[in-house]
Amino acid sequence: MPPLSVSSSDGNLTFTITDQTSQPNYVVSYSGKAIIDNSALGLVFKQQAAFTEGFKITDAKMSSVDTSWEQPWGER
Repeated sequence: MPPLSVSSSDGNLTFTITDQTSQPNYVVSYSGKAIIDNSALGLVFKQQAAFTEGFKITDAKMSSVDTSWEQPWGER
């Protein structure tokens, strides 16, 4: 599966994840420039196998949400 990306609403911030090496890797870029270059993404647990190898993206579904949030109390 090709790399998967999601971007901020203004398109400046992009997160991309890939499984091309059987380990999840990601890149974070801002305005087209990598601010976090290709990095391993993994979770290591105390009582179960680590989520670092044998990773494969089998399906992806994209959706979008347009909401706003208002703080229900004062500034502090």
